Amino acid sequence: NLSREITASIYCDKDIQINPYMTVMAYSNLAKRRGAEILSGTEVFGINMEAGKIVSVETSAGVIATSLVIVANGYMSRPLVRPLGINLPIFPQRLESLVTEPSEKLLTRTIHGMRYLTAEEAETDPQSALEYEYKVDAVEDEADLPKIDVEDTIFAFLKPTMSGTMVLGTTSEFVGIDRRTTPRGLSAIIKESVKICPKLANANIIRTWAALIPFTFDSKPILGKVPDFEGLYIAAGHPHAMSHAPAVGEAFAELFFNENNLSERSNFIFEQTSITRFPNWRK
Repeated sequence: NLSREITASIYCDKDIQINPYMTVMAYSNLAKRRGAEILSGTEVFGINMEAGKIVSVETSAGVIATSLVIVANGYMSRPLVRPLGINLPIFPQRLESLVTEPSEKLLTRTIHGMRYLTAEEAETDPQSALEYEYKVDAVEDEADLPKIDVEDTIFAFLKPTMSGTMVLGTTSEFVGIDRRTTPRGLSAIIKESVKICPKLANANIIRTWAALIPFTFDSKPILGKVPDFEGLYIAAGHPHAMSHAPAVGEAFAELFFNENNLSERSNFIFEQTSITRFPNWRK
């Protein structure tokens, strides 16, 4: 059912799908069984410091005394640490998506993206067909976020589900904190999806939505200690969301319990994702 215009593909035999809600509940339930207390629906208003050290967190459930805070608040991490004098270059990026009604099984596996290469590009730079990173060569500020027509931001993916529906996406827009979908964005997704799987032209759409993911200018998260802010850690800016979570969790567990003897992998993760790679991280 794929378009005859597709000339090459890469099969990822270890690729899997997870349900993010069930995964989060599994992690949280295990944490509770091991003694963690989770305050659901509790808003964090601010982080308090004295003499360069974390002392407490202000929340809708009251002030919580603590000497350690991990900021893992996605695109909302930036305003949370701004009062501390930290310019955290993480911004919301809107991804519009839609889902079709159940129908005949058009695909058996998720199809990620389609790159259009000229004959010259295929000859001189075939690696560009594999790139997923959305990088922007700019200073880390709101004014530098790309202003691109939504049609030019599409990263196409087609995901068949167990119920027979097909999830189609996605845009990559910078519109602030705005979760609305748009006719223009959805139309662009459909157009790209039909290019990949022409039979989708007859599918009916039953639901649309938009998610906000955290964006950084080099497409990498920001992880680890914040220098000169004792007890403050960042774990935010993951553009690929759930697929990063297990590795980040393991790396932080190592950081807290075996800081002086990190594994080669964890050491590499923190070196590549330190906040200090942004020269203007101090406000």
